[in-house]
This record gives sequence, C-alpha cells and structure tokens, in this order.
Amino acid sequence: MTKTDKSERAAVYAANSIIILVAAHYSFTCQDLSNVNIRGSNIQNGIFSGVDFSGADLSYTNLRNIQADHVKFVKTNLNAAKFGVFPQFLHPSEVYSVSFSSNGKYIASGSLDSTVKIWDVQTSKCIATLKGHIEEITCASFSDNGKSLASSSRDRTVRI
Repeated sequence: MTKTDKSERAAVYAANSIIILVAAHYSFTCQDLSNVNIRGSNIQNGIFSGVDFSGADLSYTNLRNIQADHVKFVKTNLNAAKFGVFPQFLHPSEVYSVSFSSNGKYIASGSLDSTVKIWDVQTSKCIATLKGHIEEITCASFSDNGKSLASSSRDRTVRI
C-alpha cells in the first residue's frame, strides 16, 4: 500500500503490519519491499535475507539483529535507523549448532570438541560448558520455557 500511497496513515498501517508479521516469525526472505514506507517500525530480529529495500523509507526503524544477508539498501532512507549486532562468541572448536533461549538472554553452541557452551548474550561470556558426549555435537536446542537444553551427537546419544 505504501508503495503508491505516501500518506502518514498508510505508513502507520504498514509499520504496524510488518511489526505483527515479524513478531509471528514470518520470513520475508527474497521479498520485494522496494519503495515501502515503514518508518518508525520495530522489525528487530526479523528475517529479511535477500530483501529488496531499494527506495524504502526505514527512517527511525529498529533494525537491530535482523537477518539481512544479501539485502539491497539502494537509495533507502535509513535516517536515525537503529542498528545493532550481537557480539562474537569464541568457541575453541568448529561450531555445528547454535540456539537462542526463548527469552533471548542465552545462546547455546555445540561443536566439534564434543561440548555445548552456554553464552550470556549481554556479556559475551561463556557461563557453562556441558560435557558428556564423546563425539561432536550435531544439534543443541533450548526448550520453549528455557529451563532445559537438549543436545545430540554423532555418538548417537541425546542428552538433556
């Protein structure tokens, strides 16, 4: 709608709509959002890989931690847009799996060294190293309530 209707009302409707879709974990991968006006929206943590934002108005938009690989920002209004990137977490071995806790406070990484490390997102510090598998970790995932973590390994075991 905002590609053709440049009114403030249309911009508010579009911003509210995209906020709802991002909250519902909708993937905008490879969508054409060129010339869209979603100024002031909060699309933090949204999935926008390969999106074309050419000519769009994203001013005052919260773009923190969006998945934005291969995004086009040609002639895009990014005035006062908020950007942010998670810090790097240095696992001593190749990482095969990464999972966020549902509250976004922790990241679990499973690796070649047969450990799962739990990281505090705010401080970037490893707060726990879980051992028990005898081969590399293939998957690590938090439960919905964030109280449990399951990991699987090439050793054909699952640990909670």
